[in-house]
Amino acid sequence: MARISARVLKSGIPSYTAEIRLQGYPHTSKTFRTKTEAKKWAKLKEVQMLEGKYNGTPLSTQKRLKDAIKRFLESPRTNKSWLKQKRNKPMLKFWQKELGHHRLADLRAAMIVEKRDKLSLGLTYRKKLRSPATCNRYISGLSVILQLCVEEWGWLEQNPARRIRRFPESEGSTRILTDEERFKLLKACHSTPDLYDIVLLALNTGARRSELEGLRWGEVDLKEEMVTFRKTKNGKDRTIPLSQEASEVLKARLRARIIGRGEWVFPSPNLHAPRDFYKTFMRALDKAGVTEFRFHDLRHTAGSYLAIEGVSERYIAEILGHKTLEMVKRYTHLRPEHLRDAVAVLGRQKQTNLGKSPRTIYSFSSVISFSELLNLDQPRIPMYRRAAPWWA
Repeated sequence: MARISARVLKSGIPSYTAEIRLQGYPHTSKTFRTKTEAKKWAKLKEVQMLEGKYNGTPLSTQKRLKDAIKRFLESPRTNKSWLKQKRNKPMLKFWQKELGHHRLADLRAAMIVEKRDKLSLGLTYRKKLRSPATCNRYISGLSVILQLCVEEWGWLEQNPARRIRRFPESEGSTRILTDEERFKLLKACHSTPDLYDIVLLALNTGARRSELEGLRWGEVDLKEEMVTFRKTKNGKDRTIPLSQEASEVLKARLRARIIGRGEWVFPSPNLHAPRDFYKTFMRALDKAGVTEFRFHDLRHTAGSYLAIEGVSERYIAEILGHKTLEMVKRYTHLRPEHLRDAVAVLGRQKQTNLGKSPRTIYSFSSVISFSELLNLDQPRIPMYRRAAPWWA
């Protein structure tokens, strides 16, 4: 809002400068000889800006979406944003291509929805339609940048992406490996030692692919049999103990480690980056005949193994790195055959027993026929007969 500052010129004459800072408009100022004139001018300009009658140019008409995306990518304040992760950068490229040339003042919710619908009908590089969840992430990514324009940069008055209703999303896949599929997958991976090792570690730690691919030897403590995953999805480090099988895999890799090939547990030919197992894993799935499965489903499988063995949800959340127990329910999905024993408990209960209570139990009298009830000449017979208590 307006601020009046006073100073005395070299000639000894006082001057008063009125400064106006209003979100969405450039910094505006003017100097007057009297304080009254400065206040009057500042009040008039503020009213004009708020009513949209100010003849100055707001920043929303000067800046374009591509300028906002560029500032977001160059700002160190946004370094930890999920949008700057490698897998999410296609979102920014999409919005820059589709709406980057538009001025921020011209962006409307209808324009964004039109581009989102275009995105939802397009095919991915896997020749599949994008899921509703992916389309929602694209809208959220754009909303992050526009909200910075509103709250921190003063380039916008309001965020049009916030008015867009998101697509309904499914609860998410809970695909887990059967015993037969696990055997076939490990057999298919065995010809590629690095892939075999990372799949075993995924099944024994429940870690994400990015966490295992980026694992460094400095984060592995084989003496204490502990491993620490840095820069996880929720932004916090996670330290978990190693199972015997996971410990043996890492010890074997340490013995076979080639000095000078980087500090990653799974190094790539490019010493400046870890190895990417996506394509290799997909080929192994085809070879094993395992369908509708992703590397991330190994994490679901590990969580399900823990749940089946009776591990508490709190411990599963700590191992998998979830902040809330609600997310654990997705990973602890049990296969229907594991519910048979639980349902069998119901079958062992006598359905005629309404519960062990000292109160008298009343049951329908089986000696009274329906025809007798309809015979009006007969005296009224009670429909219920006092039964013996359950303890008799």
